[in-house]
Amino acid sequence: MRVTVQVKLFIILVSVVLLFIAISQLLSFFFLDKFFMKKKEGELLQALTTLTSIIASGEDDVQNQITEFSQRSNVFISLVDERFENMYSLMPIVRETSPSPFGNRKTQPNIGNQYYNSRMRAIVDTHFPNFSNKPSFATMYTNARHDDGFMMLLANVTFANGETGYALLQTSVPAINLSVSVMTEFIWTISAVILAIGTPCVFFLARSFTKPIVQISEAAKKITNLDFSHKLQISQNDEIGDLATNVAIMSQKLSHTIQQLTLANTELSRNLEIKEKAEILRKEFVANVSHELKTPISIIGGYAEGLKLNVDTEEREYYCDVIIDESSKMNKLVVDILDLSQIESGFTKMDLDIFDLSSLLQTAERYFPACKDKEITLTILESPETLSYTDGFRLEQVFSNYMMNAINHTPSCGEIRVYITQSATEAMVSVSNSGSHIPETELEKIWLSFYKADKARTRQYGGQGLGLYIAKTIMDALGGTCQAVNLDDGVVFSFAVKKWERVVGSGE
Repeated sequence: MRVTVQVKLFIILVSVVLLFIAISQLLSFFFLDKFFMKKKEGELLQALTTLTSIIASGEDDVQNQITEFSQRSNVFISLVDERFENMYSLMPIVRETSPSPFGNRKTQPNIGNQYYNSRMRAIVDTHFPNFSNKPSFATMYTNARHDDGFMMLLANVTFANGETGYALLQTSVPAINLSVSVMTEFIWTISAVILAIGTPCVFFLARSFTKPIVQISEAAKKITNLDFSHKLQISQNDEIGDLATNVAIMSQKLSHTIQQLTLANTELSRNLEIKEKAEILRKEFVANVSHELKTPISIIGGYAEGLKLNVDTEEREYYCDVIIDESSKMNKLVVDILDLSQIESGFTKMDLDIFDLSSLLQTAERYFPACKDKEITLTILESPETLSYTDGFRLEQVFSNYMMNAINHTPSCGEIRVYITQSATEAMVSVSNSGSHIPETELEKIWLSFYKADKARTRQYGGQGLGLYIAKTIMDALGGTCQAVNLDDGVVFSFAVKKWERVVGSGE
């Protein structure tokens, strides 16, 4: 069973309180009566000192002073001379014949006085057998239970007339026992009150003391679960406050470190993913290049072998035209691959300058003959001057690829439209053609190298599937965008670049 720090501290503090109560009870049980007896002995010695000074004063009302003092101090006083003849008791009894040191005489024998004298001698002989000149204490009990009797102090005294004698001072033992009993009961009551009040106080003290520790524990538990959202609100200026501050600092540093590690891990994963994709693309690229080169090489090889045979002049011309045509395709493929490699590696820098996009519409007029051969209607929409800070040569290359792609995929009697649209910050050049749609699943793939959505038609016009890939690569290098969207009656290919606004009064 798990016990919390608060419960442990509560148990410890309550145990300490109970321990002090138990110790106080044990001390009172074993030493309280002795303490009171010692205290009474001190009081009797103090009373003896006062009594001695009264006796030595020799005043006429000495007996009255002794009586008042006896009653005031609750001490029974008896005085005898060296022959144990009564000099004074609580009820004064003087000697029969000898002059009293207090100035009074009695001429008749007193039986009580004789009894008192003998009793005094018996007390001294019984309880003070080894009495010397020093004050001595003894206890005389009057019953077998020892709960009734007197504490006695016997001492030598000197009277005003120079005579010496004995003084016996007595105090009641039951009075001492009563004081001990009352004090014991008081200690028990105080202990119960302390326990009743101390227990809830200890509980609240334990809860108050352990509250920051519990908060630190909860924060540490959340940190182990990588939850750094918990904020410690502890402002104590002690070791617990220092611990809370250090935990908070540790939480912040761990959170920052884990965030950095997460970002680094994400970046590493992204880089690995890019590397894997690049490796896949490289392998596909090599395979595609090999495939694209294999066909023309095979054709060239076949027709070259045919030339070795005895073929007539007409067939020889045809064979040579095929070899030249396939060589041109191979040359174009190699040139395109080298161009792509230079652009992607960054070796080819873009020649940036102010370029009028509307000049591309004039370039489109070059394609009228090719469109006429396929009975395609080419519509060029006029556009005002549209300037952009870009590489005009590369944009013409992108536009040319779009135009050739549109001509190759537009059916006979179809239409190609060329136009420019503008927004506040961008200008978009679009080439749309009528014909079949590109499947939605293929719209993103057409920008990949050697990808051919319609492989049969691509083979028909001799394309390698690099035109759109080259266009996208150029636009990425120029910071532009390109896209393909299906229309109701065909497809539109577009590329967009940022506009350049002419500054008034700049001279440009």
